[in-house]
Amino acid sequence: MSKVADVVVIGAGVLGCSVAYHLARKGVKVIVLEKANIGSGTSATGVGAVNIQSKGPGFYLEMNLASSAYYPEFAASLDGDIEFVPSGGCHIAETEPEMQKRVAFMEEQKKTPGFKVEYFFGKEVKDIEPAISTHVAGLTYCPQDGMVNPFLLAWVTARTARRLGTVFETETEVVDIQILNKGYKIITAKQGAFEAPIVVNCAGTGAKKIGAMVGADLQIDPMKGQLLVTERLPRLFRHLVSTLGQTASGNILIGATAHFGVDDTKVNYMDIKAMASRAVRLVPTLKNVSLIRCWAGVRPYPADGYPILG
Repeated sequence: MSKVADVVVIGAGVLGCSVAYHLARKGVKVIVLEKANIGSGTSATGVGAVNIQSKGPGFYLEMNLASSAYYPEFAASLDGDIEFVPSGGCHIAETEPEMQKRVAFMEEQKKTPGFKVEYFFGKEVKDIEPAISTHVAGLTYCPQDGMVNPFLLAWVTARTARRLGTVFETETEVVDIQILNKGYKIITAKQGAFEAPIVVNCAGTGAKKIGAMVGADLQIDPMKGQLLVTERLPRLFRHLVSTLGQTASGNILIGATAHFGVDDTKVNYMDIKAMASRAVRLVPTLKNVSLIRCWAGVRPYPADGYPILG
């Protein structure tokens, strides 16, 4: 006999857990199916940036502004700390042409109501981030950027959703979805079948495969990214700094590569070397800091760069 819910969510990463939590708050009976473990996919390999200023202008930026504004309330509603810090964020431009291009992009961003940005040139950079090298041409600063711990974000959101009645079925891989007269029957490899009138596809890198089960051709490709993490340090940054972020525990996260169409999780030495070199070039005090870990992960990347909703 199938297990029945009002909504079945496929995928227990940050997005799947968030969907489940917000539905559960409304009294909706939710079952989440996850082929591995909570937060073990893309959510386990990100830097945790709440990055607003680099999103495309228009509706995508509007969505991210709404998300940034909601984060404090969201974080406060959960059963635990997700290490959300509304620090603001800086994007560094090393050369004058880079800064000119960045400012032009920000001017387009400013056409979206509510978006805030400031420009810092040359020596002014030291006023906002003293650790940054004097050679940089400038930076753009957005007070709406921030950081969050992606591991805690997934787990704490799931914990809260579970308290509200959500059922999480981990190590439960979806192998087929049958369309019924009034809903869907989700077939899993080992845990039997589940039924619901609504299914939400939050499967991340597996979303394309899940979509194909119901005839949806989702234009999603893998994008490999790599990150480095340093030893714990005294507070070095005041903000999120381009691809550098300091965690609540003091570690510096150094990112990130973007290899489109690549789905392996092997660490590439040349990429790691380039990332570390850039980090030291931007922040010279990192020269003698120890790296303690590096990893690679795969993100789902829609063909047009925008999220898929519907």
